Amino acid sequence: MAKYLVRLKKYTSPQFMHNAMSAGKLPVWTYEYWDETDDKKRQEFTIAMTKNMGGKENDQSKKMNDAALKYVTGNIKNSTAKLTTK
Repeated sequence: MAKYLVRLKKYTSPQFMHNAMSAGKLPVWTYEYWDETDDKKRQEFTIAMTKNMGGKENDQSKKMNDAALKYVTGNIKNSTAKLTTK
């Protein structure tokens, strides 16, 4: 089974939903992922925060990170993914 690492690379401003509501645009976070045996072949994807991802900032971060992990494991069969700060 392939093991992937996922890292938050950047995010738009505003970063969280409570600020986005007043700004009129949803936050978009960019993640990158790679096979843990080859960190030179990194790929990127974005996730737009949805209104149901509200709550405290820590809760919003967890929901976005969970969505990122699901994205990787959903698109790569027989894989696992975990967050990293590398």
